[in-house]
Amino acid sequence: MRPGPLALGGLVLALGSCVSLERPQLRVLTYNIHHGRGTDGQVDLERIAKVILSTHPDLVALQEVDHRTGRTNNADQAQILALLTDMEAHFGRAIDFDGGEYGEAVLLGLKSGTPRTHPLPASPGHEQRAALAVPVWLPSGEEVLFVGTHLDHTKDPADRLAQSIALKASFSDQTAVVLVGDLNAEVGSPPVERLLKVFDRAGGRQPLPTFPSDKPTKSIDHVLFRLPGWSVKSIRIVDAPDASDHAPLLVVFERRAPLR
Repeated sequence: MRPGPLALGGLVLALGSCVSLERPQLRVLTYNIHHGRGTDGQVDLERIAKVILSTHPDLVALQEVDHRTGRTNNADQAQILALLTDMEAHFGRAIDFDGGEYGEAVLLGLKSGTPRTHPLPASPGHEQRAALAVPVWLPSGEEVLFVGTHLDHTKDPADRLAQSIALKASFSDQTAVVLVGDLNAEVGSPPVERLLKVFDRAGGRQPLPTFPSDKPTKSIDHVLFRLPGWSVKSIRIVDAPDASDHAPLLVVFERRAPLR
């Protein structure tokens, strides 16, 4: 017996309702790539790109990226990774290094605006650090500021605290922001606690160990955010023990309610 027109109409409505229940997602990856040098000592950007592509990200923040340095054969690593991943790339200089530059990069699969590099405070004799910020537009039209950074790595936490204070001052007034990167500090430390006064953290206070990549014990890579209407759907520490000394951290956000 064939269904009548009303039954078919009801089926179409039911299918339409199922589709409308699908919630928009935003996939964010942070990855310290150690200038592409893996734990085997080989610089291999194709390997890095394969790790990135395996996570299907919308936004990627990369730390320890070389830009035309001698040690990585004058390569523009951000643009090479852009070609390998079919994403848009921007580089943010932290320091001059080995005939080129060294710093942050972002890979973007969303429409974006003009990037801006924010130098962060550093004590004399310490390596200069930076934050790379770029506005992006979600398919819904929402604007989000995406920020990638890398804080001081020395045993003295003073610079990390000063840098976290600078990040808080620069980005705490943004309506929607995702701030990610290698903070070289764990939850409970003054630098992270300072940022948690104005941002949420994917995983809350749960440890998310990403370093070292072969047997992670330190939770120093973070995804911080303020995203009205969005919540964390899932978190994954990506198993990639060879590509870099850090494991990538993937956070998937989901919109809790439709836009009005």
